[in-house]
Amino acid sequence: MPHLYNRLRQLLPPADIHAHVERFAEPLSLKTLLPRKDWRKNGYRKSAAVKDGLAGLIVASVLVPNAIAYSLLAGLEPIMGLYAAFIGASIGALWGSSRYVVTGPVGIVSLLTLTSLVSLAEPNTPAFFALAIMLATTVGVIQFAMGFFRLGFMLRLIPHSV
Repeated sequence: MPHLYNRLRQLLPPADIHAHVERFAEPLSLKTLLPRKDWRKNGYRKSAAVKDGLAGLIVASVLVPNAIAYSLLAGLEPIMGLYAAFIGASIGALWGSSRYVVTGPVGIVSLLTLTSLVSLAEPNTPAFFALAIMLATTVGVIQFAMGFFRLGFMLRLIPHSV
């Protein structure tokens, strides 16, 4: 662990290193796993719920056609894009730590899914669907593990284009 700490000290500003090390040392609890639960304590108001509901309708009106288009771009059935949009948004609402991050299918991930699986199976076949589900599950497990071990700060070390 000291070697990792020294490497992080070289890459990140000092304040960031201490914040991440202290956060990693926090014991896991329901509050750390579900960060949205503290909204009740801070006073989530009815007026904010109405605004959030309106924002949800606006996002859904844009997300549904995008999800269908991205699933077709990935070589999947349109319903798969709707599943990805709904499940991603639901998980993001429960475990997300930012109010402003949008979750759901995106173009580059759709293209990467198609190009990585097209050599293994024909698009729009049951084998292709099974491979896409296995790929999504593998990526989800990796992302969950990174979140569980609080390794999100490592994403700062990866350029956005990657």
